[in-house]
Amino acid sequence: MSSGQDHQEAAALCRSRISRIATFAGWASALAAMAAGGFLAYGLFEPDHLIIAAIGAPVGILVPPSAAAKAVALVLAAVPALAFLAAMLEARRLFKLLSDGDVFVAATARSLTMLGGYANFIAAAGVAARTPIALLVTSANPAGQRALVIGVGSGEVASFIAGLLFLSFALVMREANSLAEENRSFV
Repeated sequence: MSSGQDHQEAAALCRSRISRIATFAGWASALAAMAAGGFLAYGLFEPDHLIIAAIGAPVGILVPPSAAAKAVALVLAAVPALAFLAAMLEARRLFKLLSDGDVFVAATARSLTMLGGYANFIAAAGVAARTPIALLVTSANPAGQRALVIGVGSGEVASFIAGLLFLSFALVMREANSLAEENRSFV
């Protein structure tokens, strides 16, 4: 067996593995998108659950907030959840490209860039929304009983790091695409 033939067999095995993993991950991201959509729909009927999930912990709501304060808190809580839903749909698109064998194409780099942007936005939105949501839902509490919640959790840090990784991989893919195009022009 020649080394060229060995290389072709190894490349075919690698593509097969990528396809299997990407197919599984595509289904997982589709399920995550459905779960996020269900969570958002549930939040319309039980807004307190969506609001508490966005804060990260229950706060002492002694007096129910005004309808306007609760509505603004609900919108703020929905922003990171909607971004997560969009990210899972983009992940599904990326995994479809990979399972179809479209690894070194411009669409893959674009998808990685989008995922990096979503991940960084989700991290920032999660941190930025937490404080105003807590203030809004405790705004009707007596003085001294309002909650000020400030924090950065490991989820936000992981999302930020993952976003940077996606953006880095997108740049690597763009360079790989450029090299692949250059190699095709020589053949």
